[in-house]
Amino acid sequence: MSISVEKLMVRSVVIAQPHQSVEHVRNMLGKNSLSAGPVVDSEGHPVGIVSTTGPVQELKPGAPISQIMTEQV
Repeated sequence: MSISVEKLMVRSVVIAQPHQSVEHVRNMLGKNSLSAGPVVDSEGHPVGIVSTTGPVQELKPGAPISQIMTEQV
């Protein structure tokens, strides 16, 4: 069976920015039933990825996700 990427991809990607709080990003991902998402800079360039598992559970809700995002994706 052959399926094109276009049929599998999502057109409106849920993104986060490094300055956003852990609580905000956790809520945003949960609202969209996601366990991870890309982190982009102010120009929309990818700078990392953040997940709802691991370090995000250990930080205070107001901490910026830049403290726990994975930069080497």
